Amino acid sequence: FFLMIRRPPRSTQSRSSAASDVYKRQSQYDPYFILPVLSALISYKNISLSMQNQTSAPQFLAKYSKYFKYFPFFSIPIIMFFPSSLNMYWVIQASIHLMVSVLIRSKIYRQIRGIPCLLYTSPSPRDS
Repeated sequence: FFLMIRRPPRSTQSRSSAASDVYKRQSQYDPYFILPVLSALISYKNISLSMQNQTSAPQFLAKYSKYFKYFPFFSIPIIMFFPSSLNMYWVIQASIHLMVSVLIRSKIYRQIRGIPCLLYTSPSPRDS
């Protein structure tokens, strides 16, 4: 799949030179590695924001949950040579996810939309 993205189409002669230049730039990796690092930073913020309100986690995951937010940084050496268009897609998707998460968590937006604030509590042993 990734080789299909990196390889230019066979009919590049019919396209204008400007369009083929854009395609060539997007099929190459980011030489400054800005997009992979930005993707990891935004994913880190998404994961740490989503883990902020977790009160209960499965027992086998509880001791590892503090390390989950650092996993995006481990992916940087892998994704830094991916095509820049793929990294750009990940940055855009992670940014949209972060904006929606922050928007849904804001009190003003929930009051405007009528979204109740749900507090998740773990059931006590007396309830069972």
